[in-house]
Amino acid sequence: LLSILNEGLGLFRRLADRENALRVADEASMLLKAMPEGASKAVILTNLATTLSAFEKPEQSIKYYSLAEDIYKNSAQKISFEFAALLNNKSSALSSLKRYDEAENCLEDAIEILKAVKERDCEIALSLLGIAHIKFEKGSSDKEIEPLLDLAWEYINSQGQKRDSNYAFIISKCAPSYRFFSRDLEADALEEVAKEIYGGVK
Repeated sequence: LLSILNEGLGLFRRLADRENALRVADEASMLLKAMPEGASKAVILTNLATTLSAFEKPEQSIKYYSLAEDIYKNSAQKISFEFAALLNNKSSALSSLKRYDEAENCLEDAIEILKAVKERDCEIALSLLGIAHIKFEKGSSDKEIEPLLDLAWEYINSQGQKRDSNYAFIISKCAPSYRFFSRDLEADALEEVAKEIYGGVK
């Protein structure tokens, strides 16, 4: 049943169906209390938290992100893409609550994990852009923000990064950040590359 509810969380989030998403979230949260600690529980907790955050319940979401985080920290998956993804998502929830220092720490930790995991340069870029947005919200100067944009660009164009559909998806998420910071040339290039890759996917 939890597996089905987990799929429902993602589905209703993508459909922007608030009523059903929150209904499924309530059911999942009750069942999770009896589920043994482990990687599967951490995945569902993260999905639950992300759904709550998507429907403007960041404080509730952070509780579940933290529970999942504890599981990862005490398991063999403390260096994993899944844990890094959790930290990225938790950062967004913290930012919405203006807890910027905590949000930035989450992204910095995610970057270190992604470096250890390897072959996730594009995701590192996305985390760096997240830090750039946080610094902007904190009122940081361009001198602090611009180097982050430059470093993210280096990771996006890393030779070790596969140019596949996942790459296209990630750079399509990076493009709006470059446009936000008036780096239209980079934004245009990312959108064009993503379009080319998607166009070639069979």
